[in-house]
Amino acid sequence: MNSQKKAKAGDIISDERRISSDLIKSFGDISDDKNPIHFDNEFAGKTLFKKRIAHGLLSVSYISALLTKLLGDGNVILSLGFDIKAPVYVDDIIVLKLEVTKINRNKTIELEFRINNKLSELLLIKGTIRCIKVY
Repeated sequence: MNSQKKAKAGDIISDERRISSDLIKSFGDISDDKNPIHFDNEFAGKTLFKKRIAHGLLSVSYISALLTKLLGDGNVILSLGFDIKAPVYVDDIIVLKLEVTKINRNKTIELEFRINNKLSELLLIKGTIRCIKVY
């Protein structure tokens, strides 16, 4: 178990992930999202993206792991909102950054996150989280 941590506004954590074709396949299997934009090169080549893209939720799902690393065990997400600004392509390396923005008296914690392409530094996804410590 990851221990309890005392968070404060301004605390930041970041991580990197390579979004491989195998990860996209596994996420598609788990989520049952079989959209050909994620799996079919020929189909994806005819879209505005010109090649296969990852599921948006695949990239966002890594934020949950960062949340536990930053705040410790016992956090539950109450709300999650995000905007996808640009696609994540197969084999992109993404940089995830999570920052505590506010600690509320009712034990809820507000955070903001950003997911950027490591190579281009392009902002891919931006969002907010509200969570609560459950113990």
